Amino acid sequence: MAVRYATRDQLIEQISALRLTALSANDATVQDDAIEQAANEVDIYLSASPTPVYASLADFGQEIISGLTISIAVYKLAEHIGAMTDRMRERYDTAISRLRHLQSGKASLGAVGVTAAPDPVSLQSADRIFRRDTSPAGSLGTMGGW
Repeated sequence: MAVRYATRDQLIEQISALRLTALSANDATVQDDAIEQAANEVDIYLSASPTPVYASLADFGQEIISGLTISIAVYKLAEHIGAMTDRMRERYDTAISRLRHLQSGKASLGAVGVTAAPDPVSLQSADRIFRRDTSPAGSLGTMGGW
């Protein structure tokens, strides 16, 4: 069994309970099978990656993989009953494209092993040359009445 990257609740959040019922006849087994098939497809890409993708699945990466898995699961459900829409196909194609980029190393799931900059950036400037009031020595540093 593949890693579970997404849940039925996440599937419902993305496509609504009504649409999920239409795609799966409200059958939890059908929904779980679609999620598992999608997770298997995700695994194919992640396991073939030259860099360790699984190591970066903390929080941010997990959300991305969950979204890709759900897009693939919706595609699988729609394909199964012949209810494919252009939007579902687009999301599936986008998910596969992103997985291919992860697999090839052209994309990553976040900043794994990257440390923060040692010091914050600070800016300093010279004293003001012009100001609205007059200087104690006369008009030095002012616009001379302009």
